[in-house]
Amino acid sequence: MTGEFPVTDEMIQQLKSIYNTPQGVLASQMWSLVYKRYQYYLWDGVTAVVALDENLACKEELRVTVVTSGPGQGRLQRSQDGNSCSIVTEVDAKKVLQCISALLHKELKCTCQN
Repeated sequence: MTGEFPVTDEMIQQLKSIYNTPQGVLASQMWSLVYKRYQYYLWDGVTAVVALDENLACKEELRVTVVTSGPGQGRLQRSQDGNSCSIVTEVDAKKVLQCISALLHKELKCTCQN
């Protein structure tokens, strides 16, 4: 789900040119350091915005366990023996990106909750 939000050249340029605020400049500089070297996505940003406004996401109650070793370490996997928890299965990508932009542009006041 958060794979829908890769950091790209276009996003970095948008941050640099449009959001000339301290937080926009900082975000573009930080993401510029990592996104070409590593495949990088807005995992934390999407999570934070959905935490601010849960209406941006669809959730499902699932039974899951955490993979504790190997290449998938730290990932959740479905398991009938796992713990029940609420998992975000889909987000409104357009609104999430608008909210992230609002946070960077409007001096940290989220205006996405209308």
